[in-house]
Amino acid sequence: QAVTLVVLSVGRLRAVDIRWSYNKPNGNQATTTPAPTPPSYRWVQGDWTRRCSSECRGSETRAIVCRQDGTDVIADGSYCAGQATLRADAKPCNTECYFEWSQSLTACSVTCGGGGTRSGVIECLKRESGKRAVHVDDTKCDPAKKPAAKTVSCAAQACPTLPSLPPIAPAKIYG
Repeated sequence: QAVTLVVLSVGRLRAVDIRWSYNKPNGNQATTTPAPTPPSYRWVQGDWTRRCSSECRGSETRAIVCRQDGTDVIADGSYCAGQATLRADAKPCNTECYFEWSQSLTACSVTCGGGGTRSGVIECLKRESGKRAVHVDDTKCDPAKKPAAKTVSCAAQACPTLPSLPPIAPAKIYG
């Protein structure tokens, strides 16, 4: 005689945990088929994101996921409800570079004499180990650490003097 099992699930779908047994008379002895063990789940660390949170000195994270034991199946977190969770993990990345403000001075506004000035030019630089510093957008540097522009005096050397020429005699007109 056939046995039909009908399962009806209403509401939020979730893996159905069905246990069953069937007794078949065999003379005076009955046999029982044991119910299969339902899958178990636990919290595990997932893969690293492979994306750094910042162009310089950021961090990379890996999520904590609910995984079915003995498989690579990632399940909804509700399957791991009630189990102790793990702490999310992070590691530093792009540690060989940083951004900083740099100030250089313009050329002197005069070539000789006094009263000349050199003005400070402030720019944000990206410095990376083993590479030349590169000018980048000012938004990359911390505005709270931006130095004040400075102005210094320059060109204190005397200007060269022209040699004196002998007086020119008045021209005679012949006529």
